[in-house]
Amino acid sequence: TGKVFRNTELIASDAVAAQVAALGFDGLCIEGADRLFGGRRVTVPYRFAAAPALAALPRHYRLSDDIAFRFSDRRWAAWPLHAERYAEWLHGEAAALPPQAGGRGFVGLFMDYETFGEHQWADTGIFDFMRALPGELLKHQGCR
Repeated sequence: TGKVFRNTELIASDAVAAQVAALGFDGLCIEGADRLFGGRRVTVPYRFAAAPALAALPRHYRLSDDIAFRFSDRRWAAWPLHAERYAEWLHGEAAALPPQAGGRGFVGLFMDYETFGEHQWADTGIFDFMRALPGELLKHQGCR
């Protein structure tokens, strides 16, 4: 089982990657914002030149923020969001992997703890959604 490092705000650089690798970690969670990735996919691991053995795992900010910020927004076009629909979105991201990924892609969903209880209160249905999501994901072949 690998050890993955996550720091505040997913800050990453060659220097951070080198230090994380030196500490014995196998992976580093990083921000996957468009301004940082310039159109590159955030569903495959990346490597830092300073730590080529360290897997850099980007956050899929759109899908993460769908839960963290938009889940209870009644003005959002996808409201109400159900686990079945969200699982389909995740499966769609995985199905769109480039052939060179060799089926090794992932969707990095990274949210702050405050998502559950501060941004999304229990009465929004967020806990029911999270309880249902694993079962919906497992209905899609290849998702784990």
